[in-house]
Amino acid sequence: MLSINTYRYLYLGKPLANVTFKIYGTISMGQAFNFLSDFKLGYYMKFPPKSMFIAQLAGTIVGSTVHFGTTWWLLASIDKICNTALLPKGSQMDMTWSRYFLHVSIIWGVVGPQRMFTKDGIYPQMNWFFLIGFLAPVPVRLLSRKYPEKKWIKLIHMPMILGGPLGMPYAKAVHYMSWEAVGIFFNYYVYRRFKQWHINISTEQCRFCQAKEKMESYGEDEVPKSKSLQKHQTSIDLNEDEEVDDNPIEEVRLTVPITDDPSLPALTFRTWVLGIISCCLLAFMNQFFGYRQNNLFVGSVSAQILVLPIGQLMAATLTSKQIRVPLTKWSFSLNPGPFNIKEHVLITIFASSGASGVAGVAIITIVKAFYHRQMNPVAAMLLVQTTQLMGYGWAGLFRKYLVDSPYMWWPGNLVQVSLFRALNENEKRARGGLTRLQFFLIVFISSFAYYIVPGYLFPSISALSFVCWIWKDSITAQKLGSGLQGLGIGSFGLDWSTVAGFLGSPLATPFFVIANILVGFFLFLYVLIPIAYWSNTYEAGRFPLFSPHTFDSKGQPYNITRILNNKAFEFDKVGYDNYSKLYLSVMFAFIYGMNFAFLMASITHVALFDGK
Repeated sequence: MLSINTYRYLYLGKPLANVTFKIYGTISMGQAFNFLSDFKLGYYMKFPPKSMFIAQLAGTIVGSTVHFGTTWWLLASIDKICNTALLPKGSQMDMTWSRYFLHVSIIWGVVGPQRMFTKDGIYPQMNWFFLIGFLAPVPVRLLSRKYPEKKWIKLIHMPMILGGPLGMPYAKAVHYMSWEAVGIFFNYYVYRRFKQWHINISTEQCRFCQAKEKMESYGEDEVPKSKSLQKHQTSIDLNEDEEVDDNPIEEVRLTVPITDDPSLPALTFRTWVLGIISCCLLAFMNQFFGYRQNNLFVGSVSAQILVLPIGQLMAATLTSKQIRVPLTKWSFSLNPGPFNIKEHVLITIFASSGASGVAGVAIITIVKAFYHRQMNPVAAMLLVQTTQLMGYGWAGLFRKYLVDSPYMWWPGNLVQVSLFRALNENEKRARGGLTRLQFFLIVFISSFAYYIVPGYLFPSISALSFVCWIWKDSITAQKLGSGLQGLGIGSFGLDWSTVAGFLGSPLATPFFVIANILVGFFLFLYVLIPIAYWSNTYEAGRFPLFSPHTFDSKGQPYNITRILNNKAFEFDKVGYDNYSKLYLSVMFAFIYGMNFAFLMASITHVALFDGK
């Protein structure tokens, strides 16, 4: 957000220049967190940095190339791909998600923040959110210092609260309501009443009792303290050759193994073949289906499950003969031995590099599909590659702080670690219990079977609302009760895609995170937005309650062609003055305000709680 403001004043009225800088300056940071997640997975699985670097770099280049090729092919082969009125009947290719970048280019590039968030625009009051965010963490810090014995005060996380509603407007109220309900039930009630069951479901960890008995040797309230990454202190008397899991995070101790077999080969022929194929397939499918109205995302977990039998088949059938690379001293074996867990992890990391979105293709999309201008394919390809590699570079810079530190734990990675162990480790079933693999298969088959109900038999249960059923003819009731276009009071969904499709799985999210997001969501959607909407702030009644689109003063979709100089492709001030200022729905306007507050709160929070 800060980078867009900066660039806006350097290049006035140039939409593509500003959006390009957004990709380089902010979206690449989002890509970095995808890479950091894979770094952390490799860290948990005891991978040497060199193997991780090679796999991620190769996967990034291959995946971004396939994303670019798929985008270029779709834009060239499907006529009127972005125009729903001209597309063939029943076509899903309306580029719903890509329209977000179109509106970003209009708000920040064409019109610009000066005509939006200053006295020349409609929303100058949004700048007060910078101050609100800057001051928000201060009371929490003061209370935590005054009452150090109350540990729950430090769990009040103002950046999470202010950032809680930022999944909107693409995540609707029903998505938040369902996500919060499942998360609170599972991570609070189930965790407290049925802790073993909670561990089994969230990480497929069926040896919780054994691990718990081992950890009880630390004492009920004690956790070994880590002074550095290399040196740990513990009060336990041990033999010199006995290994101790002294990770400060309980969930990590219960899930991540402390042993490693460095003799296992990782970058094998099987890894390269299956990894690149998985990367290409997921990149193609996610880019192709990403242009659909109901986009479909295929995650790396799919590859994680499917490549295991293929890898084992290759290990059973391929020859172990050494193959020499011509004109070099290099040689490799097609079959270095049994298919092992390290190969499995690296293949999944390859797949993850392809499954992750490539933000650079959004610029190509809006240039060719919405602005109807030509773009050099070489320049477009370089744009895609450089944005991805810049994100990879950011990930490398932050690795020391977000990966190597044992206090920086990634809950989503723990689920993957446990699944890897369930699929690759031999486990003896306890009497009356289940192994991790058996438990995984039961959950997998049950989930697949249940999806038939909301996916095909009764799609309507994906979003239900009692308020809309009772007062079906009331417009006000629709605004209050609709989970997709309103405030979502009394709405819920019985489809897992409703729960996790936009906000991720709540099963792998710690309860204190869910609680903070719930507070932010409630204050935003049920306090701030109703007051603003029904008091007609910013002429809110003229526009939809839930919308990420841009509008003119008459409530119609903003006609960007009326404020653009087609020849120079720059902002036309005369056309803008004769047309209309740019309006947003009241919810979308305040989302920008919350973004401003979230940015400043993050800086203040780190300075107060982690600064030295």
